[in-house]
Amino acid sequence: MATMGAGNAVLKQPLAVKFFWRTFMAMLPPLILFIGFLIALIGVLPKWHSLVWGLLGAAFVISYFGRLIKLPTWAMKVSPFYWFREVPLHHIAGTPVIWMLGMAAVLIVIGMVGYCRRDFEN
Repeated sequence: MATMGAGNAVLKQPLAVKFFWRTFMAMLPPLILFIGFLIALIGVLPKWHSLVWGLLGAAFVISYFGRLIKLPTWAMKVSPFYWFREVPLHHIAGTPVIWMLGMAAVLIVIGMVGYCRRDFEN
């Protein structure tokens, strides 16, 4: 909401709330995917949980600087944020959302199973 307020304060014609809402909704699947990675790493390889920060940083660099450093399209598609680059101008595509949420669900289950196994061993 702060972004919307600050943005609309300096624009001659304020943007509608729906554009900010679409952007927020488009960022949820990648966020849930990174949370799934974190849960899987904590459950299976707890000492490696900081790797998620590296993955998030790499996704950020690819998303924001990929075209600037002329990365090929296949490299740009590695970032989960790539799939939502046209939001809020266009609607959210359903296929990437389903894939990301499915992968996140699998990673969360793997992490929970790994954590339960580790918990029972101790």
